[in-house]
Amino acid sequence: MAQNSGQPLTDEQFDTLLVELSTHHKHSLEAITTGGIRPAPPWSATSSTDDDFSKLPDDAKKALADNLEDQVALLADDKKTIVGLLLQVHKKEITQEQLDEKLDVRKKEDIDAFTALENKLTEALKHQDMLTPSPRT
Repeated sequence: MAQNSGQPLTDEQFDTLLVELSTHHKHSLEAITTGGIRPAPPWSATSSTDDDFSKLPDDAKKALADNLEDQVALLADDKKTIVGLLLQVHKKEITQEQLDEKLDVRKKEDIDAFTALENKLTEALKHQDMLTPSPRT
């Protein structure tokens, strides 16, 4: 999906890009959780990516910011839980086998939560009028 950076995306191109980005994030999460190599960003996203979010509609900016906030909260909660589990092993309150089981459960919960966040973001962005930029103040 080649795209001139100055041209707006069509609805079809935008939907395709969202699917590609969602798939990329899912594969990245899988690579992170399995210790694999993270995939390169989707080729079609390189010409469409713009760090100047001020051009986006306010609802889109809010959806992206909310998604990032939710992802950071998920990671912070994950770190807290894992540290607690490791401390329990260290104090011999749980066995290594129990730790392994709890980590597997946590991994599945994280994947489910991340997928839900990506789905929520995708749905929020699909309902945006991306051809109408935010008014500049």
